[in-house]
Amino acid sequence: MTYQQLPDPAVTDKERATVRSEAAQLFARLDPMERRQLASVLRVVLDAPDLGAAFLTLMDQETASTAVPLR
Repeated sequence: MTYQQLPDPAVTDKERATVRSEAAQLFARLDPMERRQLASVLRVVLDAPDLGAAFLTLMDQETASTAVPLR
């Protein structure tokens, strides 16, 4: 499966180039296994953004409920 994003008219060519450069830097830092794992997660989240948002909400709630209180 290949992810193809539709062009957003509100995004400038400079912004698009910056994002592409940052993606290339991230790609270079990851080993092949990490790249596959990240790609798998991104495919799920990009295919179902509401699922990604709900998951992050659950993670935030879990983190807040298990956080060690500061003294």
